[in-house]
Amino acid sequence: MAQENIIIIGGGFAGLVLAERLSARKNSLGTGTRIILIDKKDDSHFLPGIPDIIGRGVPSGIFKYPIAKHAARHGYVHLKHNVTSIDPTRNVVEAGGFRIGYEYLVIAAGSETNFYGNDKIKNAAFRFDDADDVVKVLEAVNEDKYERYLICGGGYTGVEIATSLRIFLSRGKKNKEIHLVEAGSGILGPMPEWIKEYTRANLAALGINVLTGVTVRSYENGIVTLSDGMMFDNSMLVWSAGVKTPAFVEKTPFSKERQGRLSVDEYLRVKDNIFVAGDCAGMTYKGELIRMGIQFSIEEAGSIARNIARDIRRKKLRRFVPIDPGYIIPMANNLSCGMVFGRRVRGRAATCAHYLMCLVRLRGLKNKKVLFTALMRKRT
Repeated sequence: MAQENIIIIGGGFAGLVLAERLSARKNSLGTGTRIILIDKKDDSHFLPGIPDIIGRGVPSGIFKYPIAKHAARHGYVHLKHNVTSIDPTRNVVEAGGFRIGYEYLVIAAGSETNFYGNDKIKNAAFRFDDADDVVKVLEAVNEDKYERYLICGGGYTGVEIATSLRIFLSRGKKNKEIHLVEAGSGILGPMPEWIKEYTRANLAALGINVLTGVTVRSYENGIVTLSDGMMFDNSMLVWSAGVKTPAFVEKTPFSKERQGRLSVDEYLRVKDNIFVAGDCAGMTYKGELIRMGIQFSIEEAGSIARNIARDIRRKKLRRFVPIDPGYIIPMANNLSCGMVFGRRVRGRAATCAHYLMCLVRLRGLKNKKVLFTALMRKRT
């Protein structure tokens, strides 16, 4: 029997869960089926926890889980390559100079920082894409050569970065300026107004200045220049002003939603044998585009695994129906806020909800223990 490939692009939440679920269904996939996960990184990074590398002094290593270890445990192949393109007409993925054919393809490549074509800022600014990026930020802060810190982007990540920096600097009794720069009229975009107000009040209490309606025009020699002409010298710029899908996703011929997310059908497909999960999936449910989120990524991975197995057995596919448990805006001084199963949560209750999710989703028992110990230490 000829070997058939199921290729997963991306080793984030969706990719690893999908590889697990497919591997568990190998009997129903057929003896000639090979599961291949392509990701250029050695590790899968636990992104919800990485601000704590700064804000709570958590070791960065616990937020990195080796993909090779996961592959060996679940019996799939990990190819450490960068995907450059896919050819949906020939059912081929191009990665690392190779052309790899597939019977089924799942695009779960996540998202990356969007610099909106500004290569100068891209090369000069710090970013927050993974745990390694956060370590670089922390090392730069520890050099203590900056008088002020500007975080470009007033969304979820920008707020986390700003509060984590403030708590870190306060522990060292360093009263540096922190400015959160947002192009829109207010922070946190489409979030409910009560969350925006609560967050603004907390940022003000922490001495974090919020600048709205402006963008970063340039960043050179430690000088940040804003679109209104305001300048900040001796500054460190951390960029979190939005995300986009990877370049190979942008080049695909499929219809796209905001941020380049691929428009999928009710089965999370863009083609009969091409599924999409995680941040790359742009699914509209009840008239609204599903936001990027861990729980959705995991649910989508499970649904796709079931449907690939069903399709192989020539059974009717099942529609994906998302379940939204809510979201938290974690802030490093424990005054977090968000919605959990339709209820408003604030303060330490919201912070506890966030870390409960982290402890459940973080891979590796030792990693869970280290995080739990760090959380308990910071509370005492």
